[in-house]
Amino acid sequence: MASSKSQNLATRNAFDLVHVLKGGILISNGKQTSCDLTVIDSKSSVVAASCLKYSTGTTIDSSANYQVYLSDGGDGGKAEFKVDKITVHPKYNPSTFANNIAVLQYNSNAKNSWQHLLATSASYEWDQLFFGRAVLADMEKLDWMLYYSTTSSNHDGICDKLSELFAENVDDMVCNGNTTGAAANYLSDCKIPYGTAFGIANNKAYVIGPYSHTAINNGINLCASSMQRSYYTSLGNFAAFLSQTLGRDVLISDEYFHTNVSALNPDYTMIDRDFSDDNGLKATIRNLK
Repeated sequence: MASSKSQNLATRNAFDLVHVLKGGILISNGKQTSCDLTVIDSKSSVVAASCLKYSTGTTIDSSANYQVYLSDGGDGGKAEFKVDKITVHPKYNPSTFANNIAVLQYNSNAKNSWQHLLATSASYEWDQLFFGRAVLADMEKLDWMLYYSTTSSNHDGICDKLSELFAENVDDMVCNGNTTGAAANYLSDCKIPYGTAFGIANNKAYVIGPYSHTAINNGINLCASSMQRSYYTSLGNFAAFLSQTLGRDVLISDEYFHTNVSALNPDYTMIDRDFSDDNGLKATIRNLK
């Protein structure tokens, strides 16, 4: 068994790998939301589709003005951009949160200068999982507060009991009960989920995907429930959808997936299931905006 000293060293090394990745926050009509971005490259990010405002169905409300603020990551380059284009996954279900992703495009006239490495599957046996939340302490100065939590498991026995959606899509979601105390629009003593999931394997950091929603057992209060699990959408199986939407390559597990690769399915969707009350657990779903 590894000593606590070697375990702490491994955690610090993993933290360094994750910390160089850029994070970000969605800004809506000039106000910071509680929706973290999963940053794909220098010109695009993915956010939970449930973070956006809709006029009807899944039609984006044209009156909403969105920006993205990006943290410095490893290159020191903080930035803010107006969102030029939004593409919601066509099979996003706002009732169950299946396929809860939307692609944000910005900085459109610039050259794509860097990319993050996407994880292929949420169910991969990671060396470590990291969960992060980004908060802007000062929007004008782009001063960031970054919070992280780590675990060695991508779910426990409660995750699938609270969510049939997760039980049917273990390759597409990460589940965790870890929470943090700081986020925009929430009281500091309210423990809320993290915003993005990352994986560490073979001394590399992979972006898994954004926070989607939380299942609360026998309660409706996200801040007060003692039994809740939060779910994060893994982008791996949506790589072809991302590539087709962006019209360029995305980087996933050291291989480039192109828009014309027939083996990839740009129409990939989760198996849609509602939450259940099996095993004596009755879940209510909540999410952050």
